[in-house]
Amino acid sequence: MSTLTDHLDSFRKLPLQTQLIFIGSARSKPEFAQHPEQIETLKRVHAECVQFASESERAEYYQAIATWVTQ
Repeated sequence: MSTLTDHLDSFRKLPLQTQLIFIGSARSKPEFAQHPEQIETLKRVHAECVQFASESERAEYYQAIATWVTQ
């Protein structure tokens, strides 16, 4: 049986852009609507991943965000 820790470890391994997309899509899911603290946990983990990402990973991430915003 997987635990929350297992899920968060898997989440941390996702590319930063995928993490952000997952958080955005999870907000509309009833399971997460009933447990908003889970979204907050994902957002916190995502922020940590961005903070500790390499410079090139962050540059790619911010470029992807800029592209999404301008489309």
